[in-house]
Amino acid sequence: MAIRTRKNITSLFPFLLCLLFLSCHDKAKEQSLDEREQALTEKENKFASKEQDYESLLRMRDSLSSIKTADTNTTRWPAAISGLWSSKLLCIASSCNEYAVGDQKTNESWNFTSDSSKMLVAILNNANNGLVRIYHAKYDSSGINLRFKTDSLTKRTVRMEVLLDQISNQRIKGTQTITIDSTCTAKFSVDLSRNK
Repeated sequence: MAIRTRKNITSLFPFLLCLLFLSCHDKAKEQSLDEREQALTEKENKFASKEQDYESLLRMRDSLSSIKTADTNTTRWPAAISGLWSSKLLCIASSCNEYAVGDQKTNESWNFTSDSSKMLVAILNNANNGLVRIYHAKYDSSGINLRFKTDSLTKRTVRMEVLLDQISNQRIKGTQTITIDSTCTAKFSVDLSRNK
């Protein structure tokens, strides 16, 4: 009986060895599958990130093309406005020491011009034809809005805003507001007439 038990054990030995081998082989396969799954997850994450970048680039492209489309209509002044205009400014209200009600400025010309991307108004000194300042312009159905602000290196912060809302072929009228250091404000009436 002891011989038979020993025979049974010896006959079971190859079977147990085979099971052991298979279980080790399964662990290796499982580890390989885990590694492949992990690699796949990393690839999915990279792909998702690239997809987000792609979507972001698409939105940016669409945004830029819509701006470009809008700008094509508004980057050039209409012929009736483009060019040089003589100016007469009259101070109508002031809380600044530099300006008094009744002060007049008549020594400047306003040049309505454009560059490749925007409309501008260059203010020129009539005495020497030198550049005084450049306004950034916006033109729509409500009129012409001009903005100028000194840079951060100047001692005084000066902000100028102009609204020109009475526009014809030979005359443009509106108001200019000058704010100095956010402490005082002066308001001028603006009267532009077409240079001949």
